Amino acid sequence: MAIITISRGTRSGGTQLAQHLGERLGYKVLSREVIVDAAKTYGVSEDRLADGLEHTPGLWARFTGHEENYLLAIQATLADHVSEGNVIYHGLAGRFLLSGLPGVLRVRLIAPLSYRVSATAAHLGITRDQALMHIQKIDHEREKWVRSLYGEDWADPNHYDIVINLGDMSMDTATSLVQCMASSKEFAWTKEAQRQVKDFALRNRVRAHLRFRSPWPELPVNVKVKDGIVLLSGNNAFEALRHDVEQFVRGIEGVTLHSPTEKSSPATEHAHGELYARDIMIPLNRYPHVRDSDSVRDAIGAIASSAVRLEDGFTISPRYVLVLDANQSLVGVLSRRDLIRGLAPGFLNVLHTLENVSSVVPPVADSFDHAFAWNSLLSSGALENAKERVSAVMLPPKAVLHTHDTLGTVVSAMLHHKVDLIPVQDQGLIVGVVLMTDVFDSVAQFIMEGGRS
Repeated sequence: MAIITISRGTRSGGTQLAQHLGERLGYKVLSREVIVDAAKTYGVSEDRLADGLEHTPGLWARFTGHEENYLLAIQATLADHVSEGNVIYHGLAGRFLLSGLPGVLRVRLIAPLSYRVSATAAHLGITRDQALMHIQKIDHEREKWVRSLYGEDWADPNHYDIVINLGDMSMDTATSLVQCMASSKEFAWTKEAQRQVKDFALRNRVRAHLRFRSPWPELPVNVKVKDGIVLLSGNNAFEALRHDVEQFVRGIEGVTLHSPTEKSSPATEHAHGELYARDIMIPLNRYPHVRDSDSVRDAIGAIASSAVRLEDGFTISPRYVLVLDANQSLVGVLSRRDLIRGLAPGFLNVLHTLENVSSVVPPVADSFDHAFAWNSLLSSGALENAKERVSAVMLPPKAVLHTHDTLGTVVSAMLHHKVDLIPVQDQGLIVGVVLMTDVFDSVAQFIMEGGRS
C-alpha cells in the first residue's frame, strides 16, 4: 500500500473518509499542512498559495506564470511528503499534482446535493439557500481552476480509479472499500514505483528551489532525475551560469549531481550513457486500456475520451488501446484500424474463420479490406458488432519490453516489428508503454543539445 488521494466537493465527506482511512491504515493524513509547509520552505505567503489553489488565475497571472509558480511550490512539498509512501492527501488537485505516478490510488468522493447543503448549513451556521449558493460557487471555482491549469474536467470519472457516492453507502463501508483497493497489487509500492516517486519528488524539489531560493528565478533550466541522479541542461544563458547553478543545486537536500564538465565514474557513465524503457515509458494509468471482457464500444470510448500527457506537458490522442485480463496481464493490442474493421458487418466472420491461423491473420485481413462496404459503419450492423468483446477483434502484442531494457533494445524492437508502441512490463505485470514519439524526442534532445541529455 502506498499513496491515496481523495478528491471531493465541498462537504462531501472527504475529510472524514481520510481520517478513517488514516486510523485504519496507520497512514499520515495531509491537506492544509502542505500549504503551510510549502510557505515555510519556499518563502511564499500561505494566503497566496491558498488563493492559488482556490481561484482561477486571471489574465495577468497566466501571462506572468505566477499561478504555475505557486503550484510548483505546493507540488514540490506534496511530492516530498508522499515520497516514502503511506500517505493520504485530501486537499485540492491531488490527482493532478501527482499525475502519472504509479502506486497512487485516486479516489473521487461524491454525495447528494441535499446532503452537502445540510452539512454546509450546519457547519457555517447559514440558511440552506445560502449553503446551496456557497457550494455552487466553490464547485464552479474548482472546475474553472482545474480546466484553466490542466485543461481537464475536474469531475470526469476517467481521472479516478474509483468514484464513491455516499448517498447510498455508509462511511464505514466506503472506508473498507478504499482500504481493500489500496491493498491490491495494482497499487503496490514496488521498487519501480518507489524509484519513480522519489525521482519525481527530487526533480520538483530542485525546480522549486531554483524558482524560489536561487538568484536566477527566471532562468530556464531543464531538470531531469534518473535513479536519484540530477541532470541539468538549458539554453546559452544557462550555460553561461552553469557552474554557479550547479553549485547552488548541490546544496539542495538529496541531490547527487551529474555534470558533463566532470569526469564520471564508470557507474555514472553507464547510468547516463544509456536510457532505459522505464525512463521514457508512459505509465499504464496514463494510457487507455480495457479488460478482455469489455466490448468493442468500451475500447472505442477508451481511445476517444483519452488524451495522453507526455513528459514535456504536450498531449496527444492515443492510437491504440491495451487489452488486459483479470490478472492485469497483457493479452492484446487494438489500433483504431482494428476497431474500425471490427465494426464492419461481416468482417468478424473473416477473423473467426482464420483465428486458428494466427501467423496469416494480419495479411489476410488486410487483403479483405477492399471487399467490404465501409459505409456500413453507420448502420445497425455496426452497432451490433460494437457489443462484441474486444477479444474478438484484438491482435496479440508483437513485442513486450521490460523496464530495464535499453533504448537500443526499444528501437530495435520497434523497427523489427514495424510498430510505434510497445508495452512495458515489470515483475510480470504491464506497467506502461513506450511510444516512438518519446523515443524520437529523447534522441532529438540529445542531438540538439550536443550530447548534454
